[in-house]
Amino acid sequence: MTKHYPMYYGGVKQVYPNIPPGSTICARSVVVDNLIFPSGIAGQDKETGEVTSNVLEEQIVVALDNLRSAMEEAGSSMNNIIHTNMLLKDVKDYPRMRKTELEYYKKHAPLLV
Repeated sequence: MTKHYPMYYGGVKQVYPNIPPGSTICARSVVVDNLIFPSGIAGQDKETGEVTSNVLEEQIVVALDNLRSAMEEAGSSMNNIIHTNMLLKDVKDYPRMRKTELEYYKKHAPLLV
């Protein structure tokens, strides 16, 4: 069985003005049996769709919070993650990204650490 969990961004109407109220532009995640496939999750505020910080570490925390929300909505938790892809603009940011990710997992997914 496949189940779709819609994604609602408050700012969608600003970017896509012809979308009817309550519509979505993509799925937050798709669940197939025991697997959850979250859509591309960014460091955007769920309510406004805006990036609230230019600081890499803060954007990563927002993105991971959005992922945690999607996992919990689908009936799971961060402890059950088996794979993630993180895309960085500059490879020099990799150590900062990993440090932030590890700190986040220690707090919200201790079984992964």
